Amino acid sequence: ASAILAFRRRLAVLLSRWFPGHARAARRYAVRIARKPSEGRAEDLARATLDAIAEYARIGVGRPAGALTPAEAAEAVARVSRSEELGRRAAALVGRCDHILFAARDAGGGGRSAEEGRLQDDARELFAALGRSGGRWWE
Repeated sequence: ASAILAFRRRLAVLLSRWFPGHARAARRYAVRIARKPSEGRAEDLARATLDAIAEYARIGVGRPAGALTPAEAAEAVARVSRSEELGRRAAALVGRCDHILFAARDAGGGGRSAEEGRLQDDARELFAALGRSGGRWWE
């Protein structure tokens, strides 16, 4: 029994060296965000989405807290998820959120729009995809 325990510990150490980062914690965070109900104005949804992607990058790759550009979001998400497609989706979502926030500033706010519903759905789909397992037994 002690040999099995020692083997499991050694395997865990090796796997953490081979696969650095905190992908599992980032996936758990993504699952929580995907399940979290979000209501409000488009600006609030955009800000919450940007904050969630920034937190995902902080947890997954140790990126410092702060605003993300679409390129930074794509790079961080692709590194954690090992999926260029999810990185592109994250970059597009960050770009849309930035547009909503800056357009709202210029226009002085706005009411509920169709973009708001699409943003909420797209963010939920992205985080649900980020929360899925990488398909590897050690994760």
